[in-house]
Amino acid sequence: MKIDLHVHYKRHAKDAEGYEEAMAQAALAAGLNGIAFTEHGQQLPEARLDELRAKFSPLAIWSGAEVGCAGHDFLVYGIADLTNLVGCLHPANLAGRVHEAEGAIILAHPFRKNRLTDDCRASLRWLHGIEIVSRNTPPWAAPFIAMLAAQNGMPVYVNSDAHKPRNIGGHFNMVSELPTNLASWLRSNAPCAS
Repeated sequence: MKIDLHVHYKRHAKDAEGYEEAMAQAALAAGLNGIAFTEHGQQLPEARLDELRAKFSPLAIWSGAEVGCAGHDFLVYGIADLTNLVGCLHPANLAGRVHEAEGAIILAHPFRKNRLTDDCRASLRWLHGIEIVSRNTPPWAAPFIAMLAAQNGMPVYVNSDAHKPRNIGGHFNMVSELPTNLASWLRSNAPCAS
């Protein structure tokens, strides 16, 4: 089964009614079995997710958010209210809040903007994974990311970070079965390969 855990549903951070439908349709066309919408600082309401799930079945659709903290981006899943996460100044503080809420957190596209700060490196042991490949992860960074993941005993994930339908399907994770609760599955450090 193929899943992509990093898909955006807004066109260049502007509201675009129904754009998430275009992304879901592209995922089906690309042969994906599941996608997680992870818009910047927000997530789809549960009612809208239910509509999308019904319309695009059998595609599994989850919601999360991309949250910025200390110059780095994190993918957060399983948190109904993001209010407590906004404005975190330290990655370990953000990870702690996600853990308290029984969510899951992955470092998104490391090395995209800059080197990992010492604060971010120190927080790696609290994360549920790290993105090794995406459209916004520099290809040269993969060996460093693999080393960081191994040192911290965390899985790596391959995601699209798609902002446009044509970007979906190039990067994904292979899993043996679709998780029903994505945050719980990520917390269990389920092995993931692509």
